[in-house]
Amino acid sequence: MDVTGWVPMRWPCGPLELERARRLEGFTAREADALGAWCDPRALALLEGTPVNCLVVTWAEGSAADEGQQRALAPLVAAARSRGLRVVGWVDGKGGPGQAAGAAHAAGLSALATESQEPAAGIDVLRFRARDLGDRSRADFVGVRDLVWPG
Repeated sequence: MDVTGWVPMRWPCGPLELERARRLEGFTAREADALGAWCDPRALALLEGTPVNCLVVTWAEGSAADEGQQRALAPLVAAARSRGLRVVGWVDGKGGPGQAAGAAHAAGLSALATESQEPAAGIDVLRFRARDLGDRSRADFVGVRDLVWPG
């Protein structure tokens, strides 16, 4: 998969994101409202005039809540695609890309992203890993998580 020219932005929204945030100490109703606002397709107007052309959304975690997350994101994904934006679905935890692939393809996602090595049929998968790049495969894409901004 050629990702040249992609300028991604993490786009936190949906029931899975809200549930994760609620587990954090000090989480407020105002923060809950903000996460809800990111799901509104009108929020995409914030990207006008920016180089961002790809959204990375939480897609699945291998729980019963995955379907609700995907349903909640459907209007946002459709609006993003109509604006010419790519949407990449992050698959976390026990949810392998194989399980999430069918729904991602049907929703029109450009790819899935994950740390899992599980295969997925019918959609491109961007593989992320921890900081160690020693065992990286020969691929056009190398995703590295948990880097710290210099400074």
